Amino acid sequence: MSLPDTAIAKEIIEFDSIDSTNLYALAAKRSGLVVVAKEQTAGRGRRGRSWFSPKGQNLYMTITVAQVDAKYPIITGVAVHETIADLETFAQSPLTPPSPPGGEDKGEGAVDKKTIVQRSHLVEKNDVKIKWPNDILIRGKKVCGILCETKDCVTAIGIGVNINQDFFSDDISSKATSLKLASGNSFNIEDIRNKILISLDKWISLYTSSGFGPVRDAFLKSSNIIGSKAHTEAGKECLILDLSMDGHLIIEVEGKKQEHLSGDIIIDYETA
Repeated sequence: MSLPDTAIAKEIIEFDSIDSTNLYALAAKRSGLVVVAKEQTAGRGRRGRSWFSPKGQNLYMTITVAQVDAKYPIITGVAVHETIADLETFAQSPLTPPSPPGGEDKGEGAVDKKTIVQRSHLVEKNDVKIKWPNDILIRGKKVCGILCETKDCVTAIGIGVNINQDFFSDDISSKATSLKLASGNSFNIEDIRNKILISLDKWISLYTSSGFGPVRDAFLKSSNIIGSKAHTEAGKECLILDLSMDGHLIIEVEGKKQEHLSGDIIIDYETA
C-alpha cells in the first residue's frame, strides 16, 4: 500500500486483523507511523466505548505524531469533515441529443444516445457535520469516530470511518451510517485513507504556522453549534456560546457563563 506525499505519514503497517490500531501505534513509540487494519477485534471509541469493526468494509487507521496537544481531536475532526464533505460520486446517465429539424431522424442520419459521466458530491455539504468534539455525522448519523491517545510524548490519532458497510444492527441503525448507505455508492478504502492523510497534514501544518484560529473557524462553520441547547454530563441544561482559543466550549449554565474543561457535552443537534 502506498502513502501520499505528506510530512506526517512516513511508513505504513497493514494488518489483516488486530485488536486495536491505536494500541499498536502507541506501543511502537515513533511518529510518522500509519497503522491500518481490515478488522479490529477490540476497537475503542472515546471513554472506552466499543467500536464495531466488521472486516474489510471500513477504514480503521491510526497515525502517530510527535507532539502532544489537546487540540488534535478538533484538528482531526476538521480534516476528516473536509474529506467527507468534498467526496464526489460518479454516475453514468444517457444524454439524448436534440432531434434534427423536421422531426425524428431515421436511418443513416440517426444519432445514437451518448453516455456522459455526471459528477456530484457524495451528499450535500450541509448534511455533513462535526459532532462535538470530533465525531462526523451525515444527516445526524455517525459515520466516523476519532480517538486521540498519548504515550511517551507520542500522540496516536485513531480514525474509524464507516465506508462500505451496508448493514447495522437494530440497536445502532438509527444512529450510524456509512458512506455507501448515505450515497448508494461503494468507495475505495485506500483512496479515502489517503485523502484523509492529505487533509490532516494540511490542517496540522496550518495549525503549526498560523495557530488555532483557522481550525477554530473551520470547526465552528462545520458544526453549527453556537446557540445550540445542550446538557452536561451531570445532566444540567446549558447553551453553547463559543469555542475558546484553548479548544474548550464556552457555555452558559443556569445563567452563568463558563469554560467547560472536562466531561461530555451532549448537544441537541436538532437545534444545531
